[in-house]
Amino acid sequence: MKSWEHCAMVWCMIDVSLAIKDIKDKDIVKCVLNNKEYFFNIPDDYSLDITPDMINNGKWYVYTWAL
Repeated sequence: MKSWEHCAMVWCMIDVSLAIKDIKDKDIVKCVLNNKEYFFNIPDDYSLDITPDMINNGKWYVYTWAL
């Protein structure tokens, strides 16, 4: 388990517009594109730029509290 992961949290699929808002709000977000994962707002990691390919073809998830 990575330092930012928490046992009571899960990845929840969201649409790209909500993902962009969540990235701006500093929530942990990932994009899955071509079988690769791209993370945003991970502590102690560098910032990624959102590419047009991610916007058009990516599957987006926010790391949030499990129900």
